[in-house]
Amino acid sequence: PQQYDFDPGLISNIEMESSIIISTHNDTFAGTLCCHDSQLLYNNYNPRNGTCHLILIPDVEQPTARQTIPWNDPDTSIGGGDNNWIQDITYSATLKGYLLLNCSRLRFLRSNRNVLEEFYQFPDRSMKRVTCDDSYIYVLSVGGATNRYGDEIILINYDKEEKVCKSFRDIISSGRHDVTGSTLGEISDFAANNHGQIMLAYRLKHRKQVRLCIFNLLNGGNTWTTVKQLLLNECWDEEKLFTPRMEWCEKFRIFVVVEYITSHLIMLDESGQVKGESSFTSVQNAEETPLNISISNNDWICARYGSSINIHRLNGDRF
Repeated sequence: PQQYDFDPGLISNIEMESSIIISTHNDTFAGTLCCHDSQLLYNNYNPRNGTCHLILIPDVEQPTARQTIPWNDPDTSIGGGDNNWIQDITYSATLKGYLLLNCSRLRFLRSNRNVLEEFYQFPDRSMKRVTCDDSYIYVLSVGGATNRYGDEIILINYDKEEKVCKSFRDIISSGRHDVTGSTLGEISDFAANNHGQIMLAYRLKHRKQVRLCIFNLLNGGNTWTTVKQLLLNECWDEEKLFTPRMEWCEKFRIFVVVEYITSHLIMLDESGQVKGESSFTSVQNAEETPLNISISNNDWICARYGSSINIHRLNGDRF
């Protein structure tokens, strides 16, 4: 579909003219980044020697002033997945710092201290994504040989207690009558808000479909009721399991989705109504499409591409 088929809507509030560009290397499509206040935290990859470095930019308006966060190996090993390959980062307002997830551990970085602290371990799981609201931390575990129900979303409270575990099959069959038989697939990403909702993107292999779904969470996160399901067209690819990615934007009370294959950015309100859709390629290179998105609480929107991070102002009045 051509650009003119879509209504940019709220996307026109993204200031494209005076964007800030930070050069990065493609971290094999993980696209790891998190923006809070005017800080930016991301994992930089060196393709020459295969090493990663966690970079903090204290003020995105001074992008050349950056710090490398030292990586501390833990005292005890819990399998081969505990390395400095960061799967995902989110900011917790409750903890006043960043939560960083690798395959087997959740680490914590306070906003004002450049020291990683251990937060939680997942010795029997392989972890993929993390998001949070003021009550819970949500982590996504990859389905494997020991788990025949596929990916799992685990809700952990801030006392570090696992309260709820929802399997892919549980989630996908919630409120749907056409998902009988095979529910083989995976969740590519999720985002939670402080209004009792979670949105996720998932891929159904037998249907070759990519869907978005918004749920209301009730009963302490035990009950998920479907608000809206959307089917995304033209973005199925057997190999590209990392897309779509998403983030909650409190300023406009919307979920923001980026999709790598079609290059689209989509904005959806809490009821699942589309509030804007547009192509969102890199400012420097229109061939590069978005890998991931992060939105800060003071109106920066950061998109990660193969060779750069683009940072834009988010204009307009709050919801």
